[in-house]
Amino acid sequence: MILPNTFFYNGQPIRVVVRQNATWLVLNDICQAFHLGDAAMVASTLADHEQQSLSLAPHNSRQRGGTQKLILINGLGLTHLLGGLYHPEADPFLNWVRTMVIPSMQKGGDLPGRDPMDTGDLPFAENPPNQNIFENRDMERQLQELLCQNARMKAVIHDWIPKVQYYNAVLHSPDAIPISVIAKDYGLTPQALNTYLHQRGIQYPCHGTWLLYQCYANEGYMTSQSPLDDSQGPYWTPKGRVFIYNLLKEDGILPLSARSNVPEDIENLWLP
Repeated sequence: MILPNTFFYNGQPIRVVVRQNATWLVLNDICQAFHLGDAAMVASTLADHEQQSLSLAPHNSRQRGGTQKLILINGLGLTHLLGGLYHPEADPFLNWVRTMVIPSMQKGGDLPGRDPMDTGDLPFAENPPNQNIFENRDMERQLQELLCQNARMKAVIHDWIPKVQYYNAVLHSPDAIPISVIAKDYGLTPQALNTYLHQRGIQYPCHGTWLLYQCYANEGYMTSQSPLDDSQGPYWTPKGRVFIYNLLKEDGILPLSARSNVPEDIENLWLP
């Protein structure tokens, strides 16, 4: 009979056992710690080699009644489960398991969480099929690379969230968007943004109105012309708004919603 060891992570009990020389964690406890719901439903997303079942007698199962069936998850399954979970404790928990739990369980001796049937006399003991991922140096390096890639992807996603939100707002805007509305996204006045577009060779003043240079005139960027003294104009299409966004982005200028620190003299960033 296997008697699980109980570790505590931020006050949450996590039961751990060793089977076939591999460390296994009780999935039920992990689901409670991360509020993942029913363990059986979570287990359905894991591969067969990432999980096992364990039956505990009533006096060892924390429950009244009959035998409790627990679902166990190994290191590979844990990385699979938490690696794609956008939770602030996911990476610290994985590191805690790797540096604290597994060394404690794998150090040898008659630990309460070790299966007494796991001995060197078993024919598969030298190369168990579910050998813990952290026991193999090459696989451990691969795991670290995956964790680093996961962290980088989370950073990229976090960086893209405001940009995606901005694009979504642009694409759902009315057909005619005053330059004043676009300028406000950047904390600018319409005059400052019109001056910027003029200096970038996008538009020019002609007979009291703003016109696009010929190379941009047929791109569908602007809906109509407006007088120079129109504080709202000219009027741009959603496509033109995205064009202005990409233009400003080339100069390192992002909408206020995508920036954390906005300089007070933002209007003078590109003005001579």
